[in-house]
Formats: sequence, structure tokens, C-alpha cells
Amino acid sequence: MINHNDDGDASSSSPERGHLMGAIPTEPEERRAYFAELGRAGGAATLATYGASHFAALGKVGFAVTLGRYGGDFVWRLLRDSYLRKYPDRTGPRHRATDAARQKDRLRAEARRLYTDPQPCADCGDPGMQRDHVHGVLAGNDPANVAWHCDRCHANKTRVERRVRWGTKEDPELRHAISSSWQ
Repeated sequence: MINHNDDGDASSSSPERGHLMGAIPTEPEERRAYFAELGRAGGAATLATYGASHFAALGKVGFAVTLGRYGGDFVWRLLRDSYLRKYPDRTGPRHRATDAARQKDRLRAEARRLYTDPQPCADCGDPGMQRDHVHGVLAGNDPANVAWHCDRCHANKTRVERRVRWGTKEDPELRHAISSSWQ
């Protein structure tokens, strides 16, 4: 464990004899090692203070927020190496095989076949690039439920929907405020 004494010099010691405070290293490798050790120390302190169940719940919430905010592709790129180290016999995450997931895939494919000619964006009037299921994919592909959006407007709509569903890191309760304002 790396510790800094009162003079700012780094020394090795046990967790009982010091703490991870002091000048932050400027060299990239030392900086990475410093913050990795700082994270381990914080994780160990959280585990010791609150227990394994709190630690697991904290991880699940963090994962759900990250997944909701950035999407599965981002999370896969972020966690790919550690996942493959843990499960070397797998090539990637397993796809969900629920009836709802299969139904959504089928409806999205059907929408691509039914609505081939791009229309102006329903929000701003720019050329539409993406089909959007206004009331959700499972509501079907009737014309009232499928609207065209430009990339910017579609991204904004998706961001708001994710905040409603997952909240934000800064304010996880935001979903209640936003969803009540929509009603």
C-alpha cells in the first residue's frame, strides 16, 4: 500500500499505519496506481463499515444507472476486459431471451420494413434519420406510434426517457419529478 507521510514522501506501510493522502502523482502510471489503491482503500472501508449487502446494493444501483444513462454498448466496452478475465470461456454477454425482448426485436424490424422513406423530424423539421416509437415499441407500429426524428432530437428524447426511468447520478429521485410533470 502506498502512503504519504507528513513530508509528502511516499512509503509502503500497512493500512493501520497510514492513509492515502498527500500529493497526487503526476506520472501517468504512478497516478493510475495511486487512484487504484485509493479506490481499493475506499472500497475496503465501505465494506468494513457497512457490510457486504450494502456494498452489493451500491454496485447494483451504480450498474443500473450507468446502463440506463449510457446504454449496453458503452457498458460492454467499459467492462469487457474484466468480464472476459472472469469468464474466459464466453465471447460476450448473453442476450436476453425473454418474450418481451423478442417481441421488441420483431416490432423494430417490422418498423424498418414498413417505414422506409425518411420524413422530416417531428420536433424540429430537419431531415429525419431515426424511427421512434412514441408510446414504446410494444405499443405497435401503427402510424400514430411511429415518428421520425433527427439524430439530435432523438438523442434528447432518449436522454429524458432514461432520466425518467433511472434518475441521474446527481439526483436519483429526478425520475419522480419528471414523470409527474408529464402526466
